[in-house]
Amino acid sequence: MKSFLSLRTSIYSAILFLGGVSIFTAYSLGADIRYWTNDSGAKALVIEGAIEAGDAKSFIALVKKHADVGEAYIFSSGGNYEEAIKIGRAMRSLEMSSNVPYRYSHDELLQIDRVMGSDLSSHYKSGEPVCGHISGIEPTPMDGKNCICASACFFIHIGGISREGNFLAVHRPYFVKGMFGKLPEVEAKKKFDALIKSSHEYMTDMGVPKSVQEDVLGTSSDEVSLLENKTIKTYFTGAIPSRYEWLKNKCSLLSDEQVARLKELQKKGNPGSRNTNVRSESEQEELHKLNVKNNAGENCKEVSISKSRKTAYKRYFAVKR
Repeated sequence: MKSFLSLRTSIYSAILFLGGVSIFTAYSLGADIRYWTNDSGAKALVIEGAIEAGDAKSFIALVKKHADVGEAYIFSSGGNYEEAIKIGRAMRSLEMSSNVPYRYSHDELLQIDRVMGSDLSSHYKSGEPVCGHISGIEPTPMDGKNCICASACFFIHIGGISREGNFLAVHRPYFVKGMFGKLPEVEAKKKFDALIKSSHEYMTDMGVPKSVQEDVLGTSSDEVSLLENKTIKTYFTGAIPSRYEWLKNKCSLLSDEQVARLKELQKKGNPGSRNTNVRSESEQEELHKLNVKNNAGENCKEVSISKSRKTAYKRYFAVKR
């Protein structure tokens, strides 16, 4: 499920804050939480930097101000655990999607360069976090050191109703050095057990399987564990299961057989192309009909998500008032 990386390894040399119940630095003023848009009309909220007390309140206020924004990008090496789960719960209640950095193997970087005409392979090593450089239309961190999702960032990210990105570095939450160490060990154990119980409950509420929970909470506070791609693809990519099945049941106009046939036809080349495996005229017509149905289904999903999120927004802020 996971691979362990020491805090001293080069890929984590930029991590200055590892999330716990309350982990701060003297000069940090909390995360930079901002609204982002571009010329094509894409919109998102960005959470960048160390998570600290008050950030959840700032995030929720920004969501309230920008009711039409349904996704957030998180670039953070960690911070305050309790604040992180407040943001995560707010995102789930508001039906917001979450995005974190990606990581690629060297071969994947080369393939992206060939397709996109980019030069990622000359700037990034295999496994390093990559932020928004592929499409060119996504938010990027103001400070390149924040191109990471570690520790408390994971607890925010799992709150998304849909998740994208595969750079997730985790460990269990812990107490800031000070009062916790001054407690008698019996009292300290009670507080630590309560913290672990809280983490289990939150992750269970967010649909994190027990096996992954054990990976997270089994990683000590002076180490980080990079979740494997297979784990992320299975549990933390795309819509959460309940939403996926709801949208499929509500909007899919193609049967499973038709979906498979659509994929098969899409792989073939257009008539006249250099591809030796080309579609016949009848297959072209079949592909067109399947595409019309598929596009109608995708449009249904977009409309359903928009309506559902508007309802969630009204419900959430009506309660707050």
